[in-house]
Amino acid sequence: MERKLLWILCVLSIFTFTTSLFSSLLIYFNDNNHTRVNSNSVTSKITKYKKSMIVYENGKHVDIRNIGAGFDANYLVSITNDNSDDISFQIKWDNVKNDWNPIDYQNFIYSVNCDNGAVIDNQSMPFSSEEKVILSPLVVSSNKTVSCGIRVRYNSNYLEQTSNVFTADIDVLVVG
Repeated sequence: MERKLLWILCVLSIFTFTTSLFSSLLIYFNDNNHTRVNSNSVTSKITKYKKSMIVYENGKHVDIRNIGAGFDANYLVSITNDNSDDISFQIKWDNVKNDWNPIDYQNFIYSVNCDNGAVIDNQSMPFSSEEKVILSPLVVSSNKTVSCGIRVRYNSNYLEQTSNVFTADIDVLVVG
């Protein structure tokens, strides 16, 4: 009887090991949505292309509250295209929550500067929960990386915004 029990345990152990190995390999090779978080950077493979990568150096979530005159924050997004074709992307604000005072809202702005020459200056931050395109189209050539810095500023020299909150996500999506 002990011998029969030993064989059953061996077969169950082999089955468990094989199932675990197969499940691990499926998870590892699934390229549809792979995210790696490492300190302040988030790497995300969320495109339909097998060899593209998006890196959010300071994270993709923007949370601005209790700021004063001269506030300045920077967010860096890098898009790598290791495919044989050019890919068009768009960068947008998503999940916007904003309760700023509209009286001084024109001083709450963002600018974008990409190393491929794309520049956007002094745009008002999105005020509603609607998605707002930051930059489109952003074409990344084959086997190239494009980095874009998004600078958020509060230009007022006299008003404190200690009770206002702005939160949003910076999303990078394939266009077309």
